[in-house]
Amino acid sequence: ALKLLLCLVGLVFSSRLRPALKDWSVEIGFREAAMPSMVFALQNFVCTAAYRRLDGVTFNVLSQTKLLFTALFALALRGRDQTKQQWQALLLIFIASASAVIGEGAASRGPMEASRADVVVGAAAALLGAALSGLGSVLSEDVLVQKQRDVLLFSAELAAGGILVVGVNLLLDLNGDGTRLLHSRDLFALWTPSTLLPVVTLGCGGILVGVVTKAVGSVRKALTVTVGLLLSAAFRTAWLGRPPSLRLCISILLVVAGMRRYFRLGRPAVETIDANWHGEPVTLRRTGVHAQAGINFFKPGYTIVPV
Repeated sequence: ALKLLLCLVGLVFSSRLRPALKDWSVEIGFREAAMPSMVFALQNFVCTAAYRRLDGVTFNVLSQTKLLFTALFALALRGRDQTKQQWQALLLIFIASASAVIGEGAASRGPMEASRADVVVGAAAALLGAALSGLGSVLSEDVLVQKQRDVLLFSAELAAGGILVVGVNLLLDLNGDGTRLLHSRDLFALWTPSTLLPVVTLGCGGILVGVVTKAVGSVRKALTVTVGLLLSAAFRTAWLGRPPSLRLCISILLVVAGMRRYFRLGRPAVETIDANWHGEPVTLRRTGVHAQAGINFFKPGYTIVPV
């Protein structure tokens, strides 16, 4: 609800509300935002389960597998492939994340910390959350980049969809929240002023994710999010008074190396071919494919660029 309010306020104060709603309808919003909003809402549920069972740094390290999941979904759903070297860079990041989780899962547990079973469940939930994040990013990129939806409007649609999903969950009591709400008679009974901090930061972060996705694409968005890995390690050191383990430090360095390799390689080359579209000369442009000469019709997967 806070995210929805922030988006609407942003649209009003930036004078973007009327232009954003010019070609918008409830039907269009539901059709294009329903699936991403359900994916992100489900991601929030499973990530909450992971938060309860993993320490912050371990969760953040494991979440970096979203890089690989995003690239896989981009390939499966959009046909957008990475180069061989880029896949190697993403695989390096995945291995570094898995290595850190294995090491931290064994080294960080004390008498008051999670059991081995909790760590396994938390790691599985974090992996599922990373996969859902990758899927949601690719679906969102299609709306933000291909259809040029206003970022704040789309974020508001996602927030509204998330509210509906949470409402259905409470009504059907899918995970026990409905029963707890019925017994406590107050959804915010256990809230304190400090509870607002993660709520506000996650709400603002969701909006910023949409901005980054539209600006740089879903795979590179996921790469920029890995900066949070370094920040979480620094915050943990400052908060707990002890640095991360040697294995975790090595994993962080491997993640940074994978990011550097991916960025240095850049995106696949853009192929262009000349063609005719209803008698008009156009250029067909596509990334990472071999262009074929002599095509005189619009080929799916190519972008028409008027000559």
